[in-house]
Amino acid sequence: SETSVGIEPLVPGVHFLIAPLDHLAEQAVALAFDEPRRAAMADAAYKLTTTSLSQGDLLQAALVEAGEFPVRIPSRNARIRPGGRAKRTRSEPPSPSSHELRKAASELKAAYIAQLQLSRTIEGTISLVEHGDSEHAELSSTSTWESFDPQVSVVIPLFDQGHYLAEAVYSVIAASGGEGPRTELVIVDDHSTDDSRSTAVQLLADFDWFPAVLVARSANGGLPVARNTGFNHARGPYVFALDADNLLYPTGLRRLLDHLETAPADVVAAYGILERFDITGSLGLTSHLPWDPDLLVHGAFIDAMALFRRASWLEVGGYSTADGLYGWEDYDLWLTVAERGQRADLVRSIIGRYREQPGSMRKISDVDMASNFVILRERHPRLPWPS
Repeated sequence: SETSVGIEPLVPGVHFLIAPLDHLAEQAVALAFDEPRRAAMADAAYKLTTTSLSQGDLLQAALVEAGEFPVRIPSRNARIRPGGRAKRTRSEPPSPSSHELRKAASELKAAYIAQLQLSRTIEGTISLVEHGDSEHAELSSTSTWESFDPQVSVVIPLFDQGHYLAEAVYSVIAASGGEGPRTELVIVDDHSTDDSRSTAVQLLADFDWFPAVLVARSANGGLPVARNTGFNHARGPYVFALDADNLLYPTGLRRLLDHLETAPADVVAAYGILERFDITGSLGLTSHLPWDPDLLVHGAFIDAMALFRRASWLEVGGYSTADGLYGWEDYDLWLTVAERGQRADLVRSIIGRYREQPGSMRKISDVDMASNFVILRERHPRLPWPS
């Protein structure tokens, strides 16, 4: 349900899903894919309705409200006297099969992506009418931006995550201080619908001494477009992708840069180990396995948080905007690197934190994985795909 009131005794998130209308499709897709959470919610809702709610109580309350004389309605556990009507049994509805659940999740994902594409087309058309360019963007920067000569450019794509942005920016500043590399910051607001852009503007004002620029797009293009926009505005020979809800460790950039500066030419990027976390605390590690094309074709195990040689990133074409890759663009980029006979190196150090969130883009992207792999195999036919 979209956000509403008068839902007691149902509890949102426990017995049913509730979210603002704009985010409801995204949350529904995430729930359909998260089978343990869906099953737990269904079980809790079933127990509530069969043990705590009584249709008789509801009917009697309705009659009282209507001014009628209260009617005694037998409880569901009352014994039927001899000669009375036999208690009717209700057969339980069959549980949906895993195939049906996967099909429903796939259809929800397709509907959600179609809705996104329509919205982006409309926004692009409005931008074309108002600015003469469907890719129009407005730039604002700190006073130190123009004169700064960076080694590393950190790109933060931003869409409706302004509440996380300050932490991400603080982590970039910390990673560039002391022994850190000369770092600039490029924030790309992908036409947020909340106050994320104003949050970014305020952060640039608060840290005017730090070289940073805000690229505010007039139409939403999606994560790969936002990242490509930021990388194209980057001026450093090395570029790093940092999502607005993730964080860098203070030594992260320095460790990656030191490795990449001395690595062979076929090493286009360096990545480090990431700490997974959520509101409950640490959840373990990710992006911790060394580069291996034979392993890579079985699934994405390297995150987008990696330091690229900018020239190499341009050579591979950046992040693809091809249909069918929703949420898998960073994986597709690593497959492109592998197919070209190049590689990325693992730096065996924890360089940042990766935030896990229910209903995130990553959760939605993993729905209907079989179809996604079909598309990836077609795009990268020379890789050693399993039979």
